[in-house]
Amino acid sequence: MNPSAEYGIIHLVTDCDSDRAARSRAFFSMGYHAEVYSSASELLAHSPSKGIVVIKEDNSGKARALAEQMRGARLWLPIIAYCEEFDVDLIISSVKSGVIDFIPAKLNIETLKKRIDSSIVEAIPIIQKYAAKTDASLSISRLTKREEAVLAFLADGLTSKEIAKEIDVSPRTVEIHRRNILRKLHVKSTANAIIMRHDYCNSF
Repeated sequence: MNPSAEYGIIHLVTDCDSDRAARSRAFFSMGYHAEVYSSASELLAHSPSKGIVVIKEDNSGKARALAEQMRGARLWLPIIAYCEEFDVDLIISSVKSGVIDFIPAKLNIETLKKRIDSSIVEAIPIIQKYAAKTDASLSISRLTKREEAVLAFLADGLTSKEIAKEIDVSPRTVEIHRRNILRKLHVKSTANAIIMRHDYCNSF
């Protein structure tokens, strides 16, 4: 796989004019196309659907906040932060929020390209996992409390008759709930519904 071909656009976010100019030139020399933004809000307003985000971190949590905002907006782009000084606690919390990597602000072109390409390769399965978990959360939120309870019992391996006894309804009513669950989750089988619930319960 050629990461540069898959993620050929770098969305550069920094409020420093000279930094934007210098880094965009560096990215162009590496074979990337650079789109520049002066702030995270400007990036979010454009809602890019392709590429990778590179943001300047000043240890105020900008990268972490952007990751959370992008996840809320369902923008599944890898995020790399660069900074002059590293704050270990901030890096940990940022990575938990979805930032893929932190790199030193001063790297030579060759090393920088290797780090970006490597981060993209590592990001792909992580981004896919985030997307799946968010889709699961949105789908599960459509269920009623009773439907959530029925799905939980199904995940525990109970039959319709056993669930009916647990919630004091008829087996036919349980089957109606089951059909409604499949319809709302847009899946064709109970097994797929259980997998989606697992993603929801283990979401970030």
